[in-house]
Amino acid sequence: MLMARSEEIAEQAIRAEDVALVAKHAFAVAQAFHSYYQKPRYSLLYAESEDLRACRTLLVDAFVRQMEVLLGLLGIPVPGRM
Repeated sequence: MLMARSEEIAEQAIRAEDVALVAKHAFAVAQAFHSYYQKPRYSLLYAESEDLRACRTLLVDAFVRQMEVLLGLLGIPVPGRM
């Protein structure tokens, strides 16, 4: 749900001339994803079916792309590996 609000947050940041709104949003998205992904029942490794594994893979990919966009707006380079 947070990722779906990114465009709205970016527009708010532009109107308010407050880049911190984007930074706070990026942090909230990262925290939410971390909280979700740390639960073994949501892990790719423990997916009960290939369909579920594919769905979880799409979610991870969406998160990575969203963070690339948000960090790009902030002028922060995305590391190739962490």
